[in-house]
Amino acid sequence: MTQGHEDLLLGKLTAINDIPIEEVITRLKPYIPHENEFWLLKRLCDSMLTQLPALQQTGIVKPEETGAIFSLETDTGITEVALEPLASGAYDTTPWVSHPMQRAFAYTAREDLYWYELLNGGKSLYIRFSSMAEDPEYPFNSFLGNVKKIIRESRDPLQIIFDFRGNGGGLVMTAETQSLIAGINPYPAHNTYILVDGGSFSAGVGMPLRLSVGIPGAQLVGSPTGQGPNHFSHPVTLSLPNHGYPIYVATQYHRGTDGPSGNTVQPHITVWQTPEDYRNCKDTVLEYV
Repeated sequence: MTQGHEDLLLGKLTAINDIPIEEVITRLKPYIPHENEFWLLKRLCDSMLTQLPALQQTGIVKPEETGAIFSLETDTGITEVALEPLASGAYDTTPWVSHPMQRAFAYTAREDLYWYELLNGGKSLYIRFSSMAEDPEYPFNSFLGNVKKIIRESRDPLQIIFDFRGNGGGLVMTAETQSLIAGINPYPAHNTYILVDGGSFSAGVGMPLRLSVGIPGAQLVGSPTGQGPNHFSHPVTLSLPNHGYPIYVATQYHRGTDGPSGNTVQPHITVWQTPEDYRNCKDTVLEYV
């Protein structure tokens, strides 16, 4: 949220220009490529509701208008605020504020692409993958070597927790995944949990799925993923010629599994992170594990 609108944090969007949000979603849905409802919600929240051309094209905003009235339900009732889109290129330089939950442990916005920490008095090894990319200053294999060393040298059974929530994907890392599996399976006393949610996409789905299949007894915990293991990928951005609206066009079909594949991965244990949990800075999924 941009500075100056802190009071709207955690507000529930109910309408845009007096058009109920359910109708807004119905109008935008045909223009959003998605494979399931979780992907649709992710795209709505991340980009489509901030794209003025999309709102104009669907009649939510008039062609001559440069902004819209957003109605939000807050603790004090319905608040209406006039918002205009950021200027091109201004996103990275705009001052933002975030809810404290964004600074809570498992959601910490740190620069590390992957990291680990021992929790629960050293009984739980928490391993976070925020992106499937490699840090040139901390090679992925060095990171895996450190993780496997902790697993190998642990005198007591460990609870191993992989967290792929909000992981949008990147490098497939098939060999590295097999290396992790090979580093865990010789120690069957350890228990493995793999956290996913609607923000898990592409390789951020493939790696947790492979881990769950390759490690006996491993359990996927959280909510259904935003993408299935077999999916279209490597999109390029094109602009429609008449009004310049950007569209994404997939250039590859990626197969993450040779077996049956749905358009999402259902966790073994479903645990939902509710808005109230978020408000109270409570990581329900991690607490469950």
